[in-house]
Amino acid sequence: MALAPNNPQTYEQASNIYTGNGYYADAVKLLQDGRKKFGSPVLFAIQLGQLYEILRNYGDAAREYFELLANDTTSEVFVTGKMSELIRLDSDEGFETGLKDALTEIAKQNPKNSDAHRFFGDLLMSQGKLDEAFQRFRLVDSLSNGEGKNILYFAAVARDNGNHGVVEKACDYLITRYPQSPFRIASRFVLGASYYDEKRYNDALAVYDQIARESSSERDVSQALFASGHTKLDGLHDAAGALTLFDRLMKNYPLAAVSVTARIAAADCHLALGQASVADSLYAAVSLQQLQHANQEELLFKQAELQFYLSNFQQARDAYGKVINTFPKSVYVNDCLRRIMLISEYPGMDEATLRIYAEAAYAKYRFDYDSSQVLLDKLKERESGSLTEIAWYDAGRIDWELGKTAESLGQFDSLIVRFPESSYAPLALECKGDIFADVNRDCSLAKATYESVLMKYPTSLNLENVRKKLQRVERVLCAPPEKPKS
Repeated sequence: MALAPNNPQTYEQASNIYTGNGYYADAVKLLQDGRKKFGSPVLFAIQLGQLYEILRNYGDAAREYFELLANDTTSEVFVTGKMSELIRLDSDEGFETGLKDALTEIAKQNPKNSDAHRFFGDLLMSQGKLDEAFQRFRLVDSLSNGEGKNILYFAAVARDNGNHGVVEKACDYLITRYPQSPFRIASRFVLGASYYDEKRYNDALAVYDQIARESSSERDVSQALFASGHTKLDGLHDAAGALTLFDRLMKNYPLAAVSVTARIAAADCHLALGQASVADSLYAAVSLQQLQHANQEELLFKQAELQFYLSNFQQARDAYGKVINTFPKSVYVNDCLRRIMLISEYPGMDEATLRIYAEAAYAKYRFDYDSSQVLLDKLKERESGSLTEIAWYDAGRIDWELGKTAESLGQFDSLIVRFPESSYAPLALECKGDIFADVNRDCSLAKATYESVLMKYPTSLNLENVRKKLQRVERVLCAPPEKPKS
């Protein structure tokens, strides 16, 4: 193809031909020659960056994207997304891609550029170097006059990765350093969620109470009330206390966005208090049209579960089917399918056995764990059937919830040994990995357990979750400790 000497498009077209035929290196050289000819440092930057990605040369890809951002601030969203993708891809590779060297170089060569340090901070976070990353984001915030915006971002990512100690450190820094920051309240919400994940429920409640007292925003106060109710119900298992908060929210802030969701949560409280008929009426009174997509799925699933708890199995099966038909890609689809299969497995005379499990499941929902375990023990005595497998799994989950991790591991091991081909065996292995990672903080056991799920159960539905957890363990828990700065 003849190249027009003064037309960059012909270089792009020729490069596309090379790329389409797999000649990536030739396409790179052509675009570099074109850039040199036209004397523009950012000409073909996007095309070259994408080619370097294909060649798994993430370092040069990062250089191209950063140069593009340095010369075109309107490309910030695109470049930020690309840098995040490069960091993710780099973490999955088993060889040096050049990304670390490139981002280190970019930060050193651009000491006053907040974007350069932000990208390097993202890399440090992905490597589990949290103290270094925190210092880097403090620099980013000072360079961009962010009033804590970048500290908030760091804290939110750290919370999502389970690095709760540094979350508290970052949020305290933001609140102290920027007492008038518009991000102060948001940081408290992040801190409260982090405390919840750590099971520091009373600390979380204190944070949400502080938000409700300090903020003049109805949105903030209503969300704080909702978060407090969630903490009391699902954390402290205080359904009555949670119901008081949800009722207060609905009464004082009826127009708040979270008020409709609070109606579902109030019904949850009544169900947890054993008031199934009240819960059923409250669920039915909520209009799907008032809910966001995810909450619509949640409401329909909870209505189906209520019927199952009450042993109304035909109504429950129809309700589970409604969830699947209405939301075929719902996060609840697998749970609905399991319930439908279970109901189909125990018709007629066997329904009495299924009723035992429904009572156990409802007792668990009401936080009556002793009663639930007694009923599950009856099912574990059976020699076969799905309910026997589920009983071992649920018993392990209850022990875990109660902090009895040794007993929980024993329940999961019994399930895996007795029923190695069960669909619940890989779920039990995942739970074991979670205990090793999040409770015992044992890198080797967590890593080996997650890997065994991938190897032994390659078609299990929980593989994607396990892969993500394995990556997090490798990056954070198994990362070498940071060296103290001299």
